[in-house]
Amino acid sequence: MRIFGLAATACVVAAVLVWTKHADGQSTNRAALTTLWSVDFRKITRISIARGDQRAIAEKRNGTWVVASAVRAPESWDDATLLLSRPSVQLVVESPGDANSFGFHPPQMEVQVTTSDGQDLQVLVGDKLPDGSGHYVTQALGLPVYAIDYLWVTALDGLLSRALALTVSAPHQ
Repeated sequence: MRIFGLAATACVVAAVLVWTKHADGQSTNRAALTTLWSVDFRKITRISIARGDQRAIAEKRNGTWVVASAVRAPESWDDATLLLSRPSVQLVVESPGDANSFGFHPPQMEVQVTTSDGQDLQVLVGDKLPDGSGHYVTQALGLPVYAIDYLWVTALDGLLSRALALTVSAPHQ
């Protein structure tokens, strides 16, 4: 289990590094990067990740991440705050006519972030991009559609899977 935690952490770090390279202008075959939001990672106090009807909610209590119904939280929730503090994206379309064509009905994944100063942020993850390099994302239906790197989605999906495994394996009381 510890090896899986290290692998998930490595995936999060790799995603940050890949997008840092893109943000530094080392990628010329894509549109310019922007961010969905920018918050201080230390202020993230709640993370909710959902895939279909499966949802994991982690809250930071007294400096420690706690996953609802789980014995303990995966070590990599602190790393997730770095990934979620400033998601780098590329604009695909400013005002989508049909959100169905991007896979948001229903979304492949829904991520919600709450900060200590009361900000509630949300991103919906849609279908994979045609070239497989990422996924379509939006903050809400009818708003601009962006592309985000597949490593971002993979890292969060790994956190969800680990949290669900911890929840399932928790002893019944």
